[in-house]
Amino acid sequence: AEVESHCSRAVWVYQQLNQPPSSKPVIVATTMQALALVLLGRASEAEQLATSCLEAAKHMTGPASERSSFVASCYNCLGEALREMGKVSDAEAAAREGLAMREKVGMVYFCKRVWYILLHICGAPVAAVCSQLLSAQLLAGAC
Repeated sequence: AEVESHCSRAVWVYQQLNQPPSSKPVIVATTMQALALVLLGRASEAEQLATSCLEAAKHMTGPASERSSFVASCYNCLGEALREMGKVSDAEAAAREGLAMREKVGMVYFCKRVWYILLHICGAPVAAVCSQLLSAQLLAGAC
């Protein structure tokens, strides 16, 4: 419940700063809030949030690979909410769409996105360590 509350507050703060729904911080916070709602057993609320987040992510500006990665995350989040609601075929379709988009984007961008999320959630010290690990993984060809 505490995580959902923090994510909800983060969305509110970004809105007060006039961040559009399609901005990276709002999409990240909204997706995390939706996943928290799934874990709390509030899947129908999560479905609504994930659906609105998906629509916002589709209208993001910036590189197509970045937009695709955010859209994929929203599809995955939506899939989790639908699965929890017992809508198995819809959940599978959302998960497949998310996976297909992830495959298009590739693993390097996914690793960079994890770093971005850690930076904004955990702060610079954790992100610095992850950045070093990411660099090592990229050099080793694992990511």
